[in-house]
Amino acid sequence: MEIRKNNKRKSLIMHIMSIVLCLAMLAGATFAWFSDHATGNNIIQTGNLDVELKHVAKDGTTEAVTETTELFLNENGEAIKWEPGAVATETFVVENAGDLALIYELGLSFKEDGIDDTHYLRKYMKVAFVEATVDATTGAVTPVTVSRESVVDGTLEGLTAYDEADFGKKRGSLPNGEGAATQKAYTVVVYWAPQEGNLDNIFNIAGGYQIDLGIELNATQMAHEYDSLGNGYDDNLEIPSTPEGTVTPPDENESGDPFGR
Repeated sequence: MEIRKNNKRKSLIMHIMSIVLCLAMLAGATFAWFSDHATGNNIIQTGNLDVELKHVAKDGTTEAVTETTELFLNENGEAIKWEPGAVATETFVVENAGDLALIYELGLSFKEDGIDDTHYLRKYMKVAFVEATVDATTGAVTPVTVSRESVVDGTLEGLTAYDEADFGKKRGSLPNGEGAATQKAYTVVVYWAPQEGNLDNIFNIAGGYQIDLGIELNATQMAHEYDSLGNGYDDNLEIPSTPEGTVTPPDENESGDPFGR
């Protein structure tokens, strides 16, 4: 009799344990039914601002401008012996090689010590940026043919003197993408305009007077690409500062325009 009661007690305990186990499994399953998981993903890709400066070499090929590139040579590929009336030309290509639209400033730099605090050769110079042709299909650049007469008599379009606005500078914009639309070419003309009287002779000194004539290209992104709130996130960006020695019009930065217009 006692054995039978023990068996019943064990059976009851086993049933209770089975019920508890089932409830536990059911509870676990219930948690699984209400569990969920979701993910989202967005790749952040930065834009690439990349502007390149090239020039048309004497053999007609286009090559990158580097710190060692010799510019404004004579028709024989030699350095010009500057004197009053001398004219130098060079054709440059500005290319947007990145994937952001940009605005640029192409500017000549005149680095010189000066005879004194007043007499600088750049003040006697005249400069013109004449837009050259870029073939829409091949991208080939055709330099502008400049006549000495048009330079000397001042009829060359865009020819400006030192004290005029935008002397030695050219500004523009380039879209991103591919093809000729991402390039602009300019034939740059530099002219030592003879002065009245004997003013030019002040630079006729022993050993010769030296001026480093160079080219500088600066660029910044323009308000073109869009974010979630429009295309104004890159407003009021400033172009990188011009190098020491670059001629800068006195009122260049008063308007708030990135290029001082």
